Amino acid sequence: MRYLYLGIALVAAFLFSSCSSISDNTLTVTGKVGYEVALIDTVHNETTFVFVAARGAKLYLMGDPGAEYPYSGSILETTSDTSGNYTFVVEPVTQYEGLIPCSNIGIKIQAFYHDSLIGPAYGELTGFSITPGKDATLPTIYLKRQTQ
Repeated sequence: MRYLYLGIALVAAFLFSSCSSISDNTLTVTGKVGYEVALIDTVHNETTFVFVAARGAKLYLMGDPGAEYPYSGSILETTSDTSGNYTFVVEPVTQYEGLIPCSNIGIKIQAFYHDSLIGPAYGELTGFSITPGKDATLPTIYLKRQTQ
C-alpha cells in the first residue's frame, strides 16, 4: 500500500513540475506601430518627418513560414494603445519530433489600421525569432497606405 501512495506522489510531482515548466516558457512580445507623415515647409524649403502612433491598430502574431522553427500556436490578436504600443503574451508551441526548441521560434506580425489621415494601412514584421522564457521587444512596424 505504501508503494501505491509513493507511486501516486511521484506521478503528481512530475505533473506539477511539468506544468510549472510550461509557464516558465511564457514570454511577452512588445513593440510599437505607426506611420510617418512628411511636414513640408515651403518657406524654408525643408521637409520634416513625424512619427504618428497608430491608435487602435489590429495586430496579429503568427508563425513565420520562412523560419526554421515557426511558431505553431494559435494566431494571437491584440490592439495597440493610444501611443501605438502593443503587447502579446506568447506560450511558444513548437513541437518537432517531440522536442521544444529552446530558441529561434520564428514569428510574423501583421498590422491593419485605418484613420482619416492615412486611410487603410498595412504593415508586417518578419524574420524575427523569440526564445521561450525571454521577453522580446521588436522594432517599430511602419504602416504603408493600401491602395486598390
